[in-house]
Amino acid sequence: MKRAALLLLPLFSPLALAEFQFQPSVFLDGAWYGDSVHGEGNNMILNSPGLQNTHAHGGDEHDHAGGGHNHGTDVREGLNLRYAETTLYGLLPGVFDTRTNITFSPRAGEVSVEEFWFRSLGLPAGLQVKAGKFLSDIGYLNNQHPHQWDMADAPLAYQLLLGGALNQTGVQLNWTPPLPWYTRLGMEISQGENSGYASVMGPATLHHEHEEEEQGEEEPAVQVPFDSRYNGARMVTAFVKIAPEIGDDHALQLGAFWSRSRQHQELHEPHPGVNAALHGMQGSAWIAGADVVYKYDAPQAYGVGDLKIQAEYIYQNKDLRLTYHELQPGLVGQPRELRQDGFYVQAQYGILPRFTLGARYDMTGLTHEALRAGSTRGPTTPSYFEDMKRVTAALTWHITETQKLRFQVARTNAPVGVDDGAAGRVERQSFNQYYIQYQIGFGAHAAHGF
Repeated sequence: MKRAALLLLPLFSPLALAEFQFQPSVFLDGAWYGDSVHGEGNNMILNSPGLQNTHAHGGDEHDHAGGGHNHGTDVREGLNLRYAETTLYGLLPGVFDTRTNITFSPRAGEVSVEEFWFRSLGLPAGLQVKAGKFLSDIGYLNNQHPHQWDMADAPLAYQLLLGGALNQTGVQLNWTPPLPWYTRLGMEISQGENSGYASVMGPATLHHEHEEEEQGEEEPAVQVPFDSRYNGARMVTAFVKIAPEIGDDHALQLGAFWSRSRQHQELHEPHPGVNAALHGMQGSAWIAGADVVYKYDAPQAYGVGDLKIQAEYIYQNKDLRLTYHELQPGLVGQPRELRQDGFYVQAQYGILPRFTLGARYDMTGLTHEALRAGSTRGPTTPSYFEDMKRVTAALTWHITETQKLRFQVARTNAPVGVDDGAAGRVERQSFNQYYIQYQIGFGAHAAHGF
């Protein structure tokens, strides 16, 4: 311990502290929102019938109501202050950098620490270590904050499969080998605890109110016996990013990732067209995916002619067993394998000075099924669920380096559960969503953050 303290002393010498750079910034996001379904568009997406319709907790991520990294999903018709985010960035050149992101969500009335990490700089052999609470480097969008997005909302695959983003507390190791083209190999070991994937609920106690809410009565508590065995590192993630040289004005990045959590827990509440009984499941889960990004930097000023094309695919697999069933306790212990995927393709083009036109097509549910292979009791046939599709267009005015005004419209075709008094049924419904979004940043780090 004494030797380690002596090694750290140079970091806190007056000379080192004099070189430390501190860059605070604040980002504000406000939006007018409207849709063709009386303000229920986002709820219809996030609570659509399917495998994503779960009640799962984890860390700072919440249910599909819009917490965590799903900034702005939980909006009402009319004007909304979607979030305020404070970023505290520090840098000691050649030694380390650090960042803290504190987010305030007015609608939820919550303040959360989204990121708080330290990262080594200048280690030999192309190595780098990051530790703390951070957004994983899987995919392309996952480690970006909403003020860095080219659209007002996240793709469906992020919202429904990851609960917004893969956010974790742990350690990340990066290696950049000496190759002719940029290559970064990374591994993350963490606690997981994310909504949608690597969710850890622990033993749950639920209370269900009677239909006569005015009486204020509650039914007896329901005990759902989830394990709490894996309290330490439960998730391992590996990724690779490659950026070959393709010309001075062109850039290309290819990426792939795989992640496994040895514990995932979720609670499925009764939902028309999906299930008729409360039941809990737990087991392991894994996700994998790939991403590609191409950029062209045109010679014209203020972004005219600039082009960016990006695409991502995410596949999710959960190997679970029933740990509770409200109506059929004899099914406890039976296996359920849940499979779901999603992707998006997106493009941005500079049509005028400081104006970009964007388009996105995203979808979930090319694979969307619950398998019961190996079941010895109850149903053994698979269940298949509907897909969801969305087309989005956005016009963004980059007023300054730290201000944006965006006009966005989307057309979504989604499954909707209908309660017909029995098990319910699923109908498809198309609806429009509209955003007029304004973002502004203040501080030394604001321009970099945008």
